[in-house]
Amino acid sequence: MRRDDHQRRLSQVHHPWFSRAYILTQSLLESIVHPWRAQQGQRALGKTLIIGAGTGLDIPTLSQNAHEVTLLEPDPTFYTFLKTHYPAFSCLNSPAEQIPLDDASIDTVISTLVLCSVQDLCQSLQEIWRILRQDGQFLFLEHVAHDAPWWHRVQNTLTPLWEKVGGGCQLNRPTLLALKQTGFVITDLSCPHQGILFPVVQGRAIKPRPVQSHQETHH
Repeated sequence: MRRDDHQRRLSQVHHPWFSRAYILTQSLLESIVHPWRAQQGQRALGKTLIIGAGTGLDIPTLSQNAHEVTLLEPDPTFYTFLKTHYPAFSCLNSPAEQIPLDDASIDTVISTLVLCSVQDLCQSLQEIWRILRQDGQFLFLEHVAHDAPWWHRVQNTLTPLWEKVGGGCQLNRPTLLALKQTGFVITDLSCPHQGILFPVVQGRAIKPRPVQSHQETHH
């Protein structure tokens, strides 16, 4: 696939039935997720970007140390919801694979149940890496591939159908491995939910400063 065709495909994120249903039923999921989301939001500091902002549920949880908060949301239904309910916030209608922000311009990136549905996990993480400043933090709360081989095979089997009904969500994303391969250093990690199909991980990853060579330190 040519690069321009790939970029055009990435920009077309639209799941109207799922998005409308989520808006109507979000309180059910949030009754489970909110305590974890709140812990994550309280760790935000500095210039903050929320990717896949959805209906803005991360916003009320943010620490007072977070400022210049920007919302990134590619889905038109969610984007319209955000513009209506949070008009004071800067909102960008772009996917995580194409973040329209400058290099090293953000202190904190937050994702909550987002990386399961991005179209290109590796590219999304590379974009997050690009916009984060050195020592910047990525706060994530995501459901991931199961560690147990049998249940991982079950996830693999169900994912094609689940992806169609779940707004592009994939059950078998190797998110932690992809974070490490991108270069992130995971400094904090927990598993608040040991579900069979939806094991959830919560943590903090940083973009470390480049390691200076011995020669450079003596110049």
